[in-house]
Amino acid sequence: MTKDIFRDMAEQMKPSEELVAGLLARLDEPEQPATVPAPAPARPRLTWLTAAACLVACVGLVGVTFGPLLVPLRVTTDPLTVPGAYTVASYSELYGKVSAATASYGCDGDLCYVAGMGEAVAVDDGSQRIEAPLPATDTGGMTSAAESAQNYSSPGSAGFTGTNVQVDEIDEGDIVKTDGKAIFILSGTEVAVVAPDGADTGKLAEFNVAANVGKSDNYSPSEMLLAANTLAVVLQGWTDTDSPAGAITQSETLAALYDVADPAHPKLVKTFGQSGYYQSSRLNGGILYLVSVHDVYQPVEEQPETYVPQGSEDGETVLCPVGDIAVTPAPSSAAYTVISSTDVAARERIALKSVLAGAGTVYMSESNLYLAGGNSHLAIPADAGSPTSGGLGYSTHLVRVELADGDLNIAAQGDVAGNLLNQFALDEYDGNLRVATTTETAATLTVLNLRLKEVGKIGELVKDEQIRSVRFEGPVGYMVTFRQTDPLFAIDLSTPSKPKVLSALQIPGFSSYLHPWGEGQLLGLGFQGDYEGLTSGLKLSMFDVSDPLDVTEQATTEIAFEGSDASYEHRAIYVDLERGLIGFDVYAYHGPYGNVVRHFLIYTYADGKFKLRADLEPDASESDWTFRGLRIQDSFYLCQNSRVTVYDANSFDLQATVKL
Repeated sequence: MTKDIFRDMAEQMKPSEELVAGLLARLDEPEQPATVPAPAPARPRLTWLTAAACLVACVGLVGVTFGPLLVPLRVTTDPLTVPGAYTVASYSELYGKVSAATASYGCDGDLCYVAGMGEAVAVDDGSQRIEAPLPATDTGGMTSAAESAQNYSSPGSAGFTGTNVQVDEIDEGDIVKTDGKAIFILSGTEVAVVAPDGADTGKLAEFNVAANVGKSDNYSPSEMLLAANTLAVVLQGWTDTDSPAGAITQSETLAALYDVADPAHPKLVKTFGQSGYYQSSRLNGGILYLVSVHDVYQPVEEQPETYVPQGSEDGETVLCPVGDIAVTPAPSSAAYTVISSTDVAARERIALKSVLAGAGTVYMSESNLYLAGGNSHLAIPADAGSPTSGGLGYSTHLVRVELADGDLNIAAQGDVAGNLLNQFALDEYDGNLRVATTTETAATLTVLNLRLKEVGKIGELVKDEQIRSVRFEGPVGYMVTFRQTDPLFAIDLSTPSKPKVLSALQIPGFSSYLHPWGEGQLLGLGFQGDYEGLTSGLKLSMFDVSDPLDVTEQATTEIAFEGSDASYEHRAIYVDLERGLIGFDVYAYHGPYGNVVRHFLIYTYADGKFKLRADLEPDASESDWTFRGLRIQDSFYLCQNSRVTVYDANSFDLQATVKL
């Protein structure tokens, strides 16, 4: 009798499925701002949760339990938002996870493939030596011209310009750096130091970083960052690790810190290393962040160094502690992303963390680092709103790493359908992450909260077109897609749950990068085209975006060259907002043998028209085609691997040439 009564009570108080779904959805929603007034105290009332709790207590008195009554109390959360989630208790347990992930790694004859990498690596079957690829870092369109707050303010305001970066006050590694007092240039395997002084510019020093740190010819410098009189030179190379199967070659990323208070006499003071090939770097608030990707090929359980990432300080190597390794739910391959943070001024490492998930794209906001990796094997949920929903398709896996004065906390993970163009397809704003992806059949835009759960989406911005450039500007996003014409979409993101297209400007060709240019103006650099989808040559466009409901093209100019590094490398662009200048390299093929001709063009925009301010023709060989332009006071410095050419920043007359 008692059981029947309790059973009837339970049925009456059990919430409907609709109510439970609504409550769980509300739990997934972002927290409301603290400024929202709290409701006035209400008289206590018996909710179904209270009643259920009372019922459970009563049932406990008579020794009867009802499992189904507890189901609504279980809140499904992202495991990576729970402290300790997806960590392992031992290297032995980690070995099991890594071994399971290596199932996606296979060999065909002399070539071995790693899922998600998209490249083959050669194998010498006699020694099991694996040559891991050292791919270039991900790059893309451009957005901002500010430098690290540690060294730089907005371009020009400190008397010099710096690297063109994605996010204000967050510097990015590059091959040329300056603090206005010296210019540091990667020149082959060495770093050259130049004293900028207009017509009297000269070389101060030159040093071989790999030799300084005691590494072999297998190591070479990739990029540099500069802060607090410390130059951080990032090298990548490989070392051999012995295993029962033979010697395995593994990649390593190394940061060599130099004291450059006296730029004529750089002094090596510290080295920090980590497993994996170099992926990206950031300098934020005086803290250097390095990201590398470490592939595991032949794990041996008794040798943790064959499947556990390592860190080093001045050559002393240690395994990454098991408590600092996170394992995502379904890694597409046995690849770690290794992240380190270093206090540049103190020259001390703060943290070293690893995630069993490869990352091909890195984006950093003021307080978070996002890792994004492609996964061509992941099943996309049927309710994902993608053309590939319910089946297998290309998706992007995201991991959010929380930053707190250099501390690194693996905070959340999630997936979106489609693939990213580059780092500019990611943007954090007002507690949400906006993600632009191209799926198999459409361009899409997804808004995620900080738990990386979807809060809003435009599932089909346009059919059968690829994203070619993205630029987010506060609550508005600009996206260029291309198939035959160039739709420049203006997207309202002020309500994250309901993103909507405001306008779409159709013009031939497409812009491969976008840059804000004054109030209500957006600059585009891309390719000329016709309405049949054929492209020819370069072009500059100025868009009027003062009214997102009616974006127009104010002006355009055709550039009689075939291509530019700036079309895919934002750091190759010279931006001087103080003087209203933008510069970039261009190239064309001439003559019966296809000889390449390279120039560096500098434009200004005024009175509704583009004007060519300078057409520079520095000497360049096929091995010296990388250009970086910067201004210090009234001189413009065009830097290459082999030389620095100095021009007057007003007339652009030649002042000096310094060979490196």
